Amino acid sequence: MEGLKIKSNKVRLAINDDENRVIEINPADISEKKRIQEMSTRFEKYIKLNQKKLKEISDDDYDSALKLSEELFDKLALELNEVFGKDTAKKVTDGEKDIEMLTQFCLGITPYYEKYNKSANAKYNPKMNKTAKKGVMK
Repeated sequence: MEGLKIKSNKVRLAINDDENRVIEINPADISEKKRIQEMSTRFEKYIKLNQKKLKEISDDDYDSALKLSEELFDKLALELNEVFGKDTAKKVTDGEKDIEMLTQFCLGITPYYEKYNKSANAKYNPKMNKTAKKGVMK
C-alpha cells in the first residue's frame, strides 16, 4: 500500500521546558482560531466586569477582592480549557491560581498565530492579516 504524508501545523509547547506540561496548538486550525476569538471577546467582558466589581469593593475589604480575583481566574482557566483542552490552565500554571501566568500563556502563543497568518494562510485568505481581532491572534 502506498502512503501519503500530510504535514500538520500543530505546535507542541512545553511549559517551562517541562515535558509533563505540554500543550498543543494549531495556528492553521480555523475552528481553533474561531474559539480563540470568541474566548478573547469573553475575556474582555470578564475583565471589564471584574474592574466594575472591584470599584464597588471598599479598599479595606481584602476578602471580597481576593474572592473576585479567584472568580476571574476560574473563568479564564475554564475558557482556556475549553479552547485548548482539558487541564490546559493547570499545565500553564502548574496548579497555581495565578492570573498573570494565564496571561503570559496567551501572549506567548500569539506569535505562532501571527506567523501563520502572515505566511501560509496568506495564500488562501490574505485578508486574515488585516481582519484578525486584537488579542491572541492579532
